[in-house]
Amino acid sequence: MKNKLIALILIVMVAITGCSSNKGLTDSDIQDYVQYSIDEVYLGVNDQKYFDLVDITLEESQEITLQGMTYEAEVFIEYFDMYEVSEEHFDRIISAYQTLYKSSKYEISEPIKKDLEYIFEVTIEPILTISEFLDVLLIKLDEETDIVYNDEEYNEMVISLFEDYLVNNPVNYGEPVLVFVKVELVDSYYNFTENSISTVDQHVILY
Repeated sequence: MKNKLIALILIVMVAITGCSSNKGLTDSDIQDYVQYSIDEVYLGVNDQKYFDLVDITLEESQEITLQGMTYEAEVFIEYFDMYEVSEEHFDRIISAYQTLYKSSKYEISEPIKKDLEYIFEVTIEPILTISEFLDVLLIKLDEETDIVYNDEEYNEMVISLFEDYLVNNPVNYGEPVLVFVKVELVDSYYNFTENSISTVDQHVILY
């Protein structure tokens, strides 16, 4: 999806803060950096160790998490053909995604160091909720062929149905997917390589 790819690029630009090599980072520090940075996008982080490691505040970290949810809300809007979405509806979609992403499942391996980069294996169990919900929505629309929604009514119907679906259904997962994440040293800072976080994001929720 076009908006999904744009969102991923922006998340990488905004969310990933470099770690200074001058801090004498250990392999454990690098692993914490990767774990917390990925957690920050999906789960939120409330650990002073991470804030000290990347020199940000709790408020800045929360803003990064919210930014990730905001982009995902935009993906949801496009995916379900929603138009003229109100601020209230947009906020409800963000809230729903915050709930859904709490069920994210991924495991990050210990790093393999190679020259000036660290390589991690990330095993992800993709969340199937969105694809499952699409089936539910299509069934509802097929049953309501005589109903004509305006934009606001359609948006309310989709969001309410999605909220109910999250409350009343377990989160199911697809087959585990293995991806690789790289952190490299550039200009005295460790940073994720360009596609690392987007590679992870493509698999956390299945669309």
